[in-house]
Amino acid sequence: MQSCLTIYVTPYEEDFTCIGEKNRREALAECHELILLLRDIFGKEPKGAGLRTMILIAGSRAACHVVCWIDNEFQASIDYAHCCLILREE
Repeated sequence: MQSCLTIYVTPYEEDFTCIGEKNRREALAECHELILLLRDIFGKEPKGAGLRTMILIAGSRAACHVVCWIDNEFQASIDYAHCCLILREE
């Protein structure tokens, strides 16, 4: 079974941004950089795990999330997501 854990949200502690604004491009770039950083720190995602950028839309506004998809059948994917969550809290 697959699960999705939110690792990071941008804009951080702000309202959603209007779709099409420059801030949205910056938010996507920030998420991409975080994914690269997580891969540098923890290595490539193991089987069953995947770091992705997800855009959530609410009306005319959007927020970008870095999420970690995990397959609960692979303990390594659960451990990887846990490491990413711990880093977020530091």
